[in-house]
Amino acid sequence: MVFDLGVHGFVGCSVGEDFADSVMPTWRNIAKITVKTVQGSSVEHHTRPLLDLSGNESLPLYEWGPKMDEGTYGAVYKVIRKLYFRDQTGGYSVDESTRETIVVKESPVHLSAEELLLTESQRTRIIEEDIQTHIHEATVLTMAFITVKGTPMEYAIPRVYEVFLHARVAKPLTFLDVKSVCIAMEYIHGRTMMIFLQAHFRPTAVEYNDRLFLHFLKQMATLLEILQRRLRMNHRDIKINNILIRDPDQVLPKLVLIDYGFACIAKGPQAPDAEMSRIEAGSYFGSRYACFKKGRDLCQFIYSIHCYFPLDQFLSPELLAIVRRWMTVKYQYGVADLLLGLNSHGIPSSVRLQKIEFDEGIYRFLRRPEVDPAQCAPEAILREIESVPK
Repeated sequence: MVFDLGVHGFVGCSVGEDFADSVMPTWRNIAKITVKTVQGSSVEHHTRPLLDLSGNESLPLYEWGPKMDEGTYGAVYKVIRKLYFRDQTGGYSVDESTRETIVVKESPVHLSAEELLLTESQRTRIIEEDIQTHIHEATVLTMAFITVKGTPMEYAIPRVYEVFLHARVAKPLTFLDVKSVCIAMEYIHGRTMMIFLQAHFRPTAVEYNDRLFLHFLKQMATLLEILQRRLRMNHRDIKINNILIRDPDQVLPKLVLIDYGFACIAKGPQAPDAEMSRIEAGSYFGSRYACFKKGRDLCQFIYSIHCYFPLDQFLSPELLAIVRRWMTVKYQYGVADLLLGLNSHGIPSSVRLQKIEFDEGIYRFLRRPEVDPAQCAPEAILREIESVPK
């Protein structure tokens, strides 16, 4: 399989599934944006046309709206997207029928107060690495989106329109002129899984809770099985605030996995260090820790639900016993029952913590070199779900 990233703003980039001889995207491959006044309003559009899979040429145009969310990564904005198409005169005109509401995640390039005190060469290296980690996030997300197209889980990853840069006007342009990396994505008309479960999970309704829990678990396991088998990908930041629910008014709604700021794709069996990252977003894990662990993502998914909706209070005893077996994980110093909780350093508790916090502890524990909860591997969970009494 070849991933044609060019249609998503990675100009001239296509990546093979084995990454052999692939052109890995850098800031030079990402489409740039310019500002233009259209009918009295300031809009942004790409500086060179993109080609879709049919070879049609267009220029995406953006009308920025309100900020929807903000965090350490940057901000998410609601944006109107339209397309310029080449007209009979050889110029471009806007096709209003292409108008749609999307979201744009903008990740600024900046130095912290401590980094500003470093030498110029150190600051330059940090800026270049910062840009590349944002581009890696966009790359992994785009490859995941392409991977699930045509599968039963294509609804579970937001559509990626294109990636682009905000940059200063400079000739020649260098990476020091890049101000932010942006990902234009589908606007999901839904709510987070956290909000959905707050409205639907009840300690007195364990039979319904069991069905809903297994429904979401089966979806997530199916999605992760596809991404692991076809892409050797780990998300590494699964939590119920990074999951949106499509059509939340449906009895059994569909989930969407978002935020790929820690995601990675492993090198695979052709490499001696097969589980290490070929490409990874963010800097939290780094080159010391393995990218690919089959059981990591589902284990963290279950743990995140447990932190906010204690499964020993919301599930039936029969299902809880199965989940506890899944969440019993070997590590260097013994066996951890993760339903008892972890502290913020990733050290398992031997007694049930009164309040289990979702914090850095689960990330620290699951990144340990010897830890890979194989019983939480997607294919293993899917087999067991089929045998759970309905």
